[in-house]
Amino acid sequence: MNMNDNLLEIIRSVERDFNLNPDFPAGWNHLESIQLREKPVRQRVVQELITGANLRFFPGIDVIFEGKENIPSEGPFIIAMNHTDDYNYLPLTLDLTRSGLYTAVWIKDKNFDNAAQRAFFDFMGMIPVTPAGAFLKRLYKSQFGGDAVISFAGKKYQQVKDVFDEKIRVEVVSKKDLDVESAYFLRRIEDIRFYHQALMHKVAELTQDAFDKGLYLLVFPEGTRCVKLGEGRTGLAEVALHTELPVIPIGCNGGDKIYPPHSVPLARGPSGFLKSFLPGSERGVVVYRVGTPLTVDDALRPYRIKDEFDLFSSDSQVKYASRFTGATSVIMQAIHRLVDERHQNKKLYG
Repeated sequence: MNMNDNLLEIIRSVERDFNLNPDFPAGWNHLESIQLREKPVRQRVVQELITGANLRFFPGIDVIFEGKENIPSEGPFIIAMNHTDDYNYLPLTLDLTRSGLYTAVWIKDKNFDNAAQRAFFDFMGMIPVTPAGAFLKRLYKSQFGGDAVISFAGKKYQQVKDVFDEKIRVEVVSKKDLDVESAYFLRRIEDIRFYHQALMHKVAELTQDAFDKGLYLLVFPEGTRCVKLGEGRTGLAEVALHTELPVIPIGCNGGDKIYPPHSVPLARGPSGFLKSFLPGSERGVVVYRVGTPLTVDDALRPYRIKDEFDLFSSDSQVKYASRFTGATSVIMQAIHRLVDERHQNKKLYG
């Protein structure tokens, strides 16, 4: 996607018409400003000051690795891990950084809403990702206010989302089911869809830049925190099939016990600022169980895509949907086998 003046004008018009600050978190300007480094030593320094000090000066926290030999000695590669709590990745990334492996992490856009958190995550080289549904709700809230976004749910939201996803045509939506706000959304749906695709294109560029710099990508395929393994999203599988890089499945066990919500008393307050910088932990054991790499030469082979395709494009989402879904299932099943029973979700994964 070459961002010529006409396409950039569409982005600016959406920002104007929906009262969006051009510098809003995870927006076009923000993504354009992110600079990844080949060897971000700052990651090592910050991790030692926070997680390293926590483990060193507050004994009683055991970090155990099983199958660590399955992690490549150099990047790029992809790590797919369950997300039991806010901080279950900290001991893992600290250990890998000590081995000279630096990371880029996909983080949900809402974590960048706080200015201090945004500055910190940008400093650490994190990549904000905006799910389509979250993007629609951000626009709705910006245009119509916080109270209005509460009503943007149920059938009203689903119809707008289905049109956005091109599952249904706007002409088939019943006008009696729409309010003024939703009708306005649908009139601008093509421009809104383009803006989100532009954001995801930038995420794809940043992700490829991370790989080009030899970083590994850490992704939580559930897209949210779940003590029990949740349903996987297809973005990680799409990247794996596009780049043909190995996916290293890791089951994190017990992270929610050493990083429960009440373990960070300094986080109390309106902004949660300190929570981002001072994640304390409690006594306990966290086990990282590392599985065999999943590659397009073995476990992911049935879903391999030999033709070139644009990452996160609407065309590829339609054309290769079954392959993305199939590869996601393989990845999630692998994680499921690596987590303890209390983290397993047998309804989803048997």
